[in-house]
Amino acid sequence: MRFNLKHGMLTTGTDSPFELIQGSNKYSVKGIAQKIKCPTLVLEAEKDDSFPGQPKKVYDALTCPKKYILFTTEEGAKEHCQGGAPAISNQRIFDWLDEAFAKIS
Repeated sequence: MRFNLKHGMLTTGTDSPFELIQGSNKYSVKGIAQKIKCPTLVLEAEKDDSFPGQPKKVYDALTCPKKYILFTTEEGAKEHCQGGAPAISNQRIFDWLDEAFAKIS
């Protein structure tokens, strides 16, 4: 929790946990997600402790060509940003990029 608060304050330029939480409602894809037109890859880790469930909500809101990948405990990729399994994560991201670029070339 301490890391998440400090990191959140650093990345948003806020000075206190209260200010971070109060300002967090500014960060939303409501009214924006449907404007995204390019192919989009959404990744989620099964046990993400930072933003649990948020990637799926973004995916569901998108109307563009999209793909959702859930990384699991069994793969060792259950943590935020697929920590613990960078090779699996990178392979799936590059596979998606190959598919996406093949469609436009």
